[in-house]
Amino acid sequence: MTTHLRERRDRAGLTQVELALRSGVSVRSIGSIERGHSHTVRYDTMRRLLLGLGLTWQDRDDVFPRGQT
Repeated sequence: MTTHLRERRDRAGLTQVELALRSGVSVRSIGSIERGHSHTVRYDTMRRLLLGLGLTWQDRDDVFPRGQT
């Protein structure tokens, strides 16, 4: 299962390192989520990544497809 995280990160003009610094989520975790290796993403991790991207909780389904939480 993949996310649209990389697309949204690219659109924001951020590297994985920059998003990690903004969100407090490790670069390793971000890479794993982007490659679809994480079958589930915790709500706290989603919230941190969304905030790091300047998005709201309401944007979560666009970034993290259902079934991945």
